[in-house]
Amino acid sequence: MAGSNEILSKILQAEIEVAARISSREAAGLTTPEAVRTLRAFGLRCSRSAPLIEAQISIPEPELQHVVAELCERYGAGLHRKPRQRLLTITATHAFVDDALHPVIQAMLDVVIAARHEEARRLIAELRASMPDE
Repeated sequence: MAGSNEILSKILQAEIEVAARISSREAAGLTTPEAVRTLRAFGLRCSRSAPLIEAQISIPEPELQHVVAELCERYGAGLHRKPRQRLLTITATHAFVDDALHPVIQAMLDVVIAARHEEARRLIAELRASMPDE
């Protein structure tokens, strides 16, 4: 599987790309701290002009739920789990969820899933290579 540093790098790059799109800037000119500030500021602007909503999201794996929780905290969005529900509930504006948070979460999941698929392919190749010759 891709190393955790490589996965983190790809997730941070996705964050930069979303922030660049929102701010109409070039992604190459943004650093991670600038991207986080941009996303947080976008969330604040959205909350001043639109009501907060509760958006539910399904992240089946607990370790990825923790990452999503960190992203929500990072950008100033609320996150909680309602009693007796498996879904996470994000509290933010519709625009922030659709234009910022969802694209970053989707990119994160795409990176993690691709890394897991690569690991599975590598494992299958090793299993095939270990078959005894007949």
